[in-house]
Amino acid sequence: MMIEKTYNFTKEDYNSDGFNKTNSQLFLNFVFESEVDFHQQSIIFFADYLFANSSTMYLMKCCFAILEENDDFGMDLIDGEIDIDANMAMEDYSKRKITYALSSRVKGNED
Repeated sequence: MMIEKTYNFTKEDYNSDGFNKTNSQLFLNFVFESEVDFHQQSIIFFADYLFANSSTMYLMKCCFAILEENDDFGMDLIDGEIDIDANMAMEDYSKRKITYALSSRVKGNED
């Protein structure tokens, strides 16, 4: 069983460093608040996947000052499915270093 919920934000509300122009919070705070909301609504489930477009992934990347120019977030879906092995094989031929997962900050789901 898969439970899905869509969270929306306005890209223009964030600057190129990933900070909200109004309240100065990092975009990752929006992601965390979405995780918490999902868990509170579904009680026994945690948000384990984030499906996002390249603009969203760019905002996430901006939140990490330690990343190099060739570092990137996310993976390509293969025929609409997650295939970590295929993504890792593609990475062998790429000049980019890919981060595939981030730890959750929701208590009880920190893995």
